[in-house]
Amino acid sequence: MKSMIPDTLQRAAVVLLALPLCGCLATTNPDTYRWGSYQQQLWHHFKGEDPTAQIQALESDLQETRARGGRVPPGLNAHLGLLYGQIGQDDRMAQGLQQEKTLFPESNGFMDRLLSRMKGRKP
Repeated sequence: MKSMIPDTLQRAAVVLLALPLCGCLATTNPDTYRWGSYQQQLWHHFKGEDPTAQIQALESDLQETRARGGRVPPGLNAHLGLLYGQIGQDDRMAQGLQQEKTLFPESNGFMDRLLSRMKGRKP
């Protein structure tokens, strides 16, 4: 028994139904942000470990992210700034908080509060 739909129409229908699947398989979604060791450094921070080692690791992550053209995750610059504040480098702390504000404008209120507290503390 012969089908009532011509062969070319059947083939076209199969191709049209398969196209969305091919599109899903062909697109690769790279990570939105390059996290590097950021999450690990947060863990070290909350365990009370040496901020200098954390700073070195995060600075290395930032350099690698920039070299690869990646995106810095939210919070990394602010956290790095706070680490600099722990070792007494207030200028680098302010720089990190300002960078966080630039990259993530939704953090402006919180970063402004941190900056105002920083200005209010005694050297």
